[in-house]
Amino acid sequence: MIAIGAGIANAIQVNGILEPSGTDNFFHNSVYVGGSPTAGSSNSFAFNTSVTTNTRSFRDNIFFNARSNSGATSKNYAVQVGGTAANPSGLTLNNNVYFANGTGGVFGRFNTADFANLGAWKTAVGLDAASYEGNPQYIDPTNATPDLHIHATNPTPVEASGADVGVTLDYDGQTRSGLTPVDIGADAGSFVTSFATNDVQATAFIDPTNGATKITTGIAPQASFTNNGTAAQTNVPVRYRFCTDGTCTTELYNQTATIASLASGASATVTFPSTGAIIAGTHTTKAKAELVGDTVSVNDEITGTVVVKAPLSGTVAVCSSCTYTSITNAGGLFEAINAVGLSADLTVEITGDISGELGTNALNTIASGKKVTIYPTGGPERSVISRVRPPTA
Repeated sequence: MIAIGAGIANAIQVNGILEPSGTDNFFHNSVYVGGSPTAGSSNSFAFNTSVTTNTRSFRDNIFFNARSNSGATSKNYAVQVGGTAANPSGLTLNNNVYFANGTGGVFGRFNTADFANLGAWKTAVGLDAASYEGNPQYIDPTNATPDLHIHATNPTPVEASGADVGVTLDYDGQTRSGLTPVDIGADAGSFVTSFATNDVQATAFIDPTNGATKITTGIAPQASFTNNGTAAQTNVPVRYRFCTDGTCTTELYNQTATIASLASGASATVTFPSTGAIIAGTHTTKAKAELVGDTVSVNDEITGTVVVKAPLSGTVAVCSSCTYTSITNAGGLFEAINAVGLSADLTVEITGDISGELGTNALNTIASGKKVTIYPTGGPERSVISRVRPPTA
C-alpha cells in the first residue's frame, strides 16, 4: 500500500511507483497519490515506467491519482508506460484498476500522447483488456494515516476482477484463496462487486475539465462514460448540467445526449449541445448516466466545478490591493487574459509598485487583432516591475 503526495504543495514530479529501468513484475499494489499543489507544472503519476523492451508484467494493481491542482498547471496521471506502438515488446499489462479524478487528472500517457479514458488507452496500448476504470473505494486515503483497505459495503471494481499470478497472501497476511476469486490490489476480501449486468458509469469531465476556466460566450460540454456492466448497451441516455449551487436547484444548462452503443468494458466521450451565453461565476457541473435499469446507482453521476469569466476589455488596474495583484504570477493578469481572451482592446494601468514577479505566465498570442496596452500611473518614477525571474523547477 503506497500513499504519497499529501502536503507536497509544489508540483514536483510525484510517483506512486517509478520504474526507470529493469526487468520487473508489479503485482497487487494499492497506490494513492494525493495533495493539492498550488504552483509549478511537473506531472504526477500513480504508476510511471519508461522501460520499452524488457520482459515485465504489471497486473492486479490499483493506480489511483487524486492529486488536484490548486494553482499548479501539472497533469496528474493514473498510468504511464513506455513504448512507441501498440503491444510494446515484452510487456504484460492487465487486470488493473485505474482512476484519476482530480483537477488536471488524466487517465494515461503513452508514446508522448495523453488518453482520457480506458477505451482510448486500450486501443493505443493494445493491452489491458480485462482492466477497469473507476473508484476502487479505499476506506480513508486522505487521513493523516491513510487507510487503503477496500470499503466493506461500497461497490468496487476490485472485487473478483484479478488474475492469479501466484500471490497467496494479502497485505494483512490473509490467505487470498480463502476469501473470493482474486481481488485486485493489496487488500483481499469479500467485497461488494460493482459489476452488474447493467451498469453505465459517468467517468470524467472532458471539457471543461473539473476546475477549468471558461468564457461566458458559450461552452460545448463533453464528458466520458464507461460500461462497467457485463451486457452491451444501446441508446444510453446521458445528461450534463451547469448549476449555480451544489444541489442544482438553479440550473443554467441541462441537456441530454444518447450513446448509440456501448460494449461491455468500453468507454465513450459524449459532446452535448453547445450552450449560449453562461453567466459569470463559479458553477457546479454534473454529468450523469441515466441508463434505465442500471443496478449500480453509486457511480451514475459525477460532480465538479467550472469557473466562468467574461472576456476582458476596457481598463483594468494592477496593484497590491487590486483584483489583479501581479502581471505574470499565478492568478495574475496574463493568466486571466490567456484563459478568457479579450472582447475588445485592453488597457492595463499599473497603479502601484509591483514586486515579486516570477514570470510564471507569459502572454499568449491574442486572437482577432485585439491589443493590450500596459503603462504605469502615478508619475514617471513608478517602478513597474522591480524583479522578474524565470519559473523554477
